[in-house]
Amino acid sequence: MPASAPEKLDGRAVRSELLLIYRGRAEQDFLTSLLDTLSDPIRPVSPQKRRRFHPVLVMMAIVGAIVASAFVYFSIVSR
Repeated sequence: MPASAPEKLDGRAVRSELLLIYRGRAEQDFLTSLLDTLSDPIRPVSPQKRRRFHPVLVMMAIVGAIVASAFVYFSIVSR
């Protein structure tokens, strides 16, 4: 068998290896991973030890609030 040939693995073996890797990481549960994804990529934690959100996420929330408020305003005014 050539050295560059991929090893044949079944689904259970791959799953068990991935679970071992996942369990080996300290403090990496779903919520921590989600917060890391939503945090600022340049400085995720402020000097006051508070988490900073991603600027695009903040901008999308502001634009969404403006659009929702305009929709509500024009829905009420058109009556």
